[in-house]
Amino acid sequence: MLGFGKATKSTPADAPQARDEKPDSAVPGSAPLEEDALESLGFVLRALGRGSFAVEDLEPAAIAARFEAWASHLLVRAPHPEAPESERPAGVRPDFAGLRRFVTTHRKREQAYVQGSVDGLRDAVWAFARSLNRVLGEGTRAGAEVDQRIRQLREAAERPSTEDLRREVLAAAESIESIVGELRRRQQSHADELGRKVRTLTEQLAETQREVGLDALTRLANRKALDAHLGRLGDLAGVLHSSATLLMIDLDHFKQVNDAHGHPTGDDVLRGVADSLSRTFLRKSDFVARYGGEEFVVILNETTLASAIMLADRFRGTLRTVEFQKNGARFHVTVSIGVAELQPGEAPETWVERADRALYEAKRAGRDRAVAAT
Repeated sequence: MLGFGKATKSTPADAPQARDEKPDSAVPGSAPLEEDALESLGFVLRALGRGSFAVEDLEPAAIAARFEAWASHLLVRAPHPEAPESERPAGVRPDFAGLRRFVTTHRKREQAYVQGSVDGLRDAVWAFARSLNRVLGEGTRAGAEVDQRIRQLREAAERPSTEDLRREVLAAAESIESIVGELRRRQQSHADELGRKVRTLTEQLAETQREVGLDALTRLANRKALDAHLGRLGDLAGVLHSSATLLMIDLDHFKQVNDAHGHPTGDDVLRGVADSLSRTFLRKSDFVARYGGEEFVVILNETTLASAIMLADRFRGTLRTVEFQKNGARFHVTVSIGVAELQPGEAPETWVERADRALYEAKRAGRDRAVAAT
């Protein structure tokens, strides 16, 4: 960490001041070098906060707020971020030792989070290898038993007694049926185990990926992060065997908002809609993104079409209660939503197209409604 002391100068008192230096009187009692260092440290803290990702039970917004609180404590002598509410006097001397502890502890938590994600991926790979090895081994043992039954059938066929042949045929049929059923049960058990590991890892990686691909205006996942998430879902759909539903959301008459109130107010509306989406779809497995312009996408894992329609209607109801204002004018906005459940073997592009067609049907039917894709 940086250490701060009184800055000294070797130039004469009447030497001309450098163009990029601040006069000593700008900050009473503090040398310009120290003040520049404090401002730089505040900038670094805010950059670390904005670039943070979810760690354990802390969301990125909460982490960014903590870094902002420490920056304010250093720059404007705001109350100590970690002191109790009743013991937070302003204007106190900056706690550099506490800052070092805070940054060090947070960095260790980030390292533990990333290492945990990497270890989870490694465990999933090893689980896959073990499952494959067990399946192959069981297949070899089952094959040997089937071969034994076939040899017994051939021997019975060479004997003159038809009763012996009938008895061996029935015994072989029962044995092979039992072997095939047991193999299927074991393979399904192995696939379920692998699916659980991959599902957990997918949720962790999706959370990490979400934080490195945020939309600058709404702080939701951007289009690039959405495309990557859709690609992963398509790759893993055959393994996970789980339901997933996509919501394509579009603001109704958004052009009128921009025309009547200006684009800055339109940006406020987009941020408000994004905030309502984040408050409605709270699960870590829920993926919320800005698709472009005034369109948003929500991907709900382990969610059927009927449940997704209910959640879409709940979001529309929540949004109707959000009030926007500009120069004394107050107004509300509505959205139209197309909902599509992922079908077995369906490509992500087709999934999105079906949701988009359902959105078009919602618009054509009068807007402010959710329509399920056929």
